[in-house]
Amino acid sequence: MNSYCEQSCICCSDKVIDKDCFEQCYTFSSLDSTFNSAQILWEADGVSNPSGTLALEVTAISPAAATIALFLNGEMTAVDTLDLDDSVVITSNDLDEISIAAGQDDVEVTVDLCVDVSYQCC
Repeated sequence: MNSYCEQSCICCSDKVIDKDCFEQCYTFSSLDSTFNSAQILWEADGVSNPSGTLALEVTAISPAAATIALFLNGEMTAVDTLDLDDSVVITSNDLDEISIAAGQDDVEVTVDLCVDVSYQCC
């Protein structure tokens, strides 16, 4: 993914909303199919009122027929599953955690994640 991160601050009334971007490529070698073993890709980690947009792309997956599930805030998204070369863009008013789990055991997967997040900073 090409980098587009810019940090900015929006000041309105008595609230200051800060904006930040996070980009990371992840590779997991033994992703399991149970939600308990879902891999957390991003967490708000105490940030106040986070919201934003995420873009996730599956760039490699093995075995070839494997799929992954995307979870936001511990809940499966409306996107059922993602396979090789699939990408998804989701905007959420409440964005505390992004994680993935495999559709079967012993999946190796590489994903690119970009999160553009806004949060109350003061």
